[in-house]
Amino acid sequence: MRPQPLTFIVTIALAACVVCAQPAAKSAVRRRKTVPAKIALQRLDAAVRDRIAKAVDPIVLEAKELDDLKNPKATAVFRRPHPAVKDWQADMAMPALLRMNEDFTKGAGSRFRDTYVRWHLIHTVKQLDQAQLTEASPYLGELMDAIPGPLRTSYVVEYKREPQENYDEWYRVYTSPTLRITVGYPPFQQLVDVPESLKYMNEKQLAKAQPMWAKAQALKKTYKEKYSPIARSFNDRIAEMNVIAREYQGEVVYELLRTGDPNRFKDVIRAIDKHARKKDSITGFDMLGYVYLAGFDGHLDQYDVDVRKQMGKALEKTARATQDQWVRHGVFKRNFADYAFHMIETLQHGDDFKLD
Repeated sequence: MRPQPLTFIVTIALAACVVCAQPAAKSAVRRRKTVPAKIALQRLDAAVRDRIAKAVDPIVLEAKELDDLKNPKATAVFRRPHPAVKDWQADMAMPALLRMNEDFTKGAGSRFRDTYVRWHLIHTVKQLDQAQLTEASPYLGELMDAIPGPLRTSYVVEYKREPQENYDEWYRVYTSPTLRITVGYPPFQQLVDVPESLKYMNEKQLAKAQPMWAKAQALKKTYKEKYSPIARSFNDRIAEMNVIAREYQGEVVYELLRTGDPNRFKDVIRAIDKHARKKDSITGFDMLGYVYLAGFDGHLDQYDVDVRKQMGKALEKTARATQDQWVRHGVFKRNFADYAFHMIETLQHGDDFKLD
């Protein structure tokens, strides 16, 4: 469940509080974290610790088996809430957050395995109310360092064709301009393959296409194709983990901004700067997308205007440093400076983010 936006009255009240007592608010947040998450977790009631362990253990087992596609001891769950934590309510939000600050697995791929577990637990953490967020702020900040970024594992080949050169020749003929045509008008054009494309051809086009189509059909019989469901499962798992990682990192950003703590806002902007400067990385785009979402939901309005202007200037530095850097984001190439423009302008002018 996504956190609901604050009402207009509560937003104004919180903003006024920040303006009037900014230094006190900062010190109050820092004083609340008197012990590391591990010690705070140990000080919880024994019954709560036992409840956490019973729920987390099966999720950790699933995380350890993520790359076993043949005989996994536990089947991964790519939906929320996870059956193990489906009954957890707001009273388990802080215990879940404390547990998230500890590692779950070790060895190669542990950051992604741990992200799988944290993705399930943060579903409960999102139930923290505004008062709890003040106490939770430092622990949420520590999660930023554990964000994994995109999974770099390469996809594997799902289809094996033999002989490969016969398949290559078939593909060249099948996708040739003679057989594959474009229909429609910009920007609604689409490519149509044979035999459907034959319906859109005139007589002259058909005269050239028919022999080519016959050749493609003949070539299709000259090679064998073997499909690997294991390879497909492996590729699907990579895609699923990338979705989880991207959603999780965004939710961490969103929860940090919900705190109203200027230090957490700075953490977010620093993290965005770090990832936006990386070549071919889309993580900075993803993080900033959740900053926009937090703004539209009213959570940035609780920050003092001076804080927002300061964050806008910091984000502008990132944008200027990356203005000549283009990244493939989905099917398009995007530029971070363009993507961040409206956020920079809104923050630097101290405007609110309400959608009228």
